[in-house]
Amino acid sequence: MVQAWPSASSILILHPEEHLGNLLISIPAIRALQELFPESRHYLAVDAPYRSIAETVVPPDQVITYPRKDLINARLDRKLLLFAQFIRNIRATKPEWVVDLKNGRVSGVMTMLSGARTRIGSEAAKRPFAYNWKTPASRQRHQLHAYFSVVSDIAKKLGMAVSPRIVPLACPPRSTQEAHQFWTDKGLNGRPVVCIHPGGSKEYKIWSSRGFAEVADWVIANGYQAVLLGTKKERKKVDEIRSCMKLQALDLTEQLSLQELVELFQRATLFVGNDSGPMHLAAITGIPVLALYGPTDVTIWGPLSEKAVVLRGKDRCSDCAKGFCVRNLECMDLITPDMVIKKMHDMLA
Repeated sequence: MVQAWPSASSILILHPEEHLGNLLISIPAIRALQELFPESRHYLAVDAPYRSIAETVVPPDQVITYPRKDLINARLDRKLLLFAQFIRNIRATKPEWVVDLKNGRVSGVMTMLSGARTRIGSEAAKRPFAYNWKTPASRQRHQLHAYFSVVSDIAKKLGMAVSPRIVPLACPPRSTQEAHQFWTDKGLNGRPVVCIHPGGSKEYKIWSSRGFAEVADWVIANGYQAVLLGTKKERKKVDEIRSCMKLQALDLTEQLSLQELVELFQRATLFVGNDSGPMHLAAITGIPVLALYGPTDVTIWGPLSEKAVVLRGKDRCSDCAKGFCVRNLECMDLITPDMVIKKMHDMLA
């Protein structure tokens, strides 16, 4: 039976997610919710560093940023002030509905304090009592479906059906001349670009520096421009790779915003890297991606792209303990430069 739902002229979507990849994987669910309620005003709460990504999904004035980094570094009294200000910001949207995609302990508190009369979250949430409408947990394995199950249950109650649709992420366009000058100043030389990101959020996700160096040398020797990417925390890793290389790669570590990273990916021919936020970002922009995976379960956290290829040294063990591996992370360590180069050759052909 179709259920009559309360009106929702203002919908607050909570996804204060620390990891970029998780936010990217949730975007199809957010867009499906917008399609279900095109007349509603959708607000999206995300971690502050990901504002530019959120602005590709909702208008800039409908993005609310969660100050996670400031909260971590602040004294207790300052933490309370910052969190209270965030709550004031979400309450200022006067949400009639709040949809919690994070379903964590803190987002459950945010949900309860949002002021929304309809509070929607998964029955598997950390604080299920925060919601007066609980949606069934997804039985499908990929995290995309965990996010999407909330939206699909809403659609079901409305007598409608929705399915995940992957739309390539794009940054706001700028003039051809301006973009050309920007990337020329950064060092792009007109050759086809292969982006290489050697970092990752966990040590067990990271392939060897020597391996990346050999791959980057092959890229350059075969007529492509190798562009090394990373954050401030990944500077040491990038420097190790450069010291192992025989040829000169373009190092753009710490130089690009997320928006500029999307623009670079749109110009690139291929992305090569570990399981990481930038890898998921490259995948969702629609370019070919060669993703090097270790213990991470691809069926849950695989890239959202038909153009993505996942490479492992061996199959993931059924008793995988990730960082506590007793087999010395063979799934990652057995990946050889020759294996990566062969896959790259096939993808670039």
